Amino acid sequence: MRRKIVLAAAALLLSALAWLRPVYTLKLAGQALPGEWSLSALSEALDMSSAAAEEIIRAGEMAEPDISCRLSLRRGGDDALALAREILAATPGVQRAWRLSVDGVELGCAGDLSALSEAMEAYIAEAAPPGSVSASVTGTLRSREVYIPSGRADELLTLMGGLRSLTRVSYMTADGERIYA
Repeated sequence: MRRKIVLAAAALLLSALAWLRPVYTLKLAGQALPGEWSLSALSEALDMSSAAAEEIIRAGEMAEPDISCRLSLRRGGDDALALAREILAATPGVQRAWRLSVDGVELGCAGDLSALSEAMEAYIAEAAPPGSVSASVTGTLRSREVYIPSGRADELLTLMGGLRSLTRVSYMTADGERIYA
């Protein structure tokens, strides 16, 4: 009976070990990055972000990553590009920004997309009367994530000036009429 219990426990342990996988976490410059990653994704992301950081900050170096490994029942993430973006954003000397354009005309890079969004809401609220049903800006505003040297983002006032010169505010009244301010 004792032998059956030992064999059953050994089988249970081997079965549990078969489901365990190594996952890796990462700290860069003392900052823990979100997620648990597979070794292949981690390796690929470190290669990509290192090459990109060299191009962005030219004179500096990426901080040495602190990699930890543990066993988990869940698989590590495989999205190397997403991890490379997180590594770049956490790299000293590199800043995540958003390149803005209106109808294909480049405005510049915003360092804080939420501040730009608040400024745009104020711009629209300033032009549309309180009784309007809806309001928006004309033109197609696009933003795309980019990484630039720290401190190189354009000033919010400069971006808003360009936005105001390339767009107009339109609003709809309660009776369905569209008005351009």
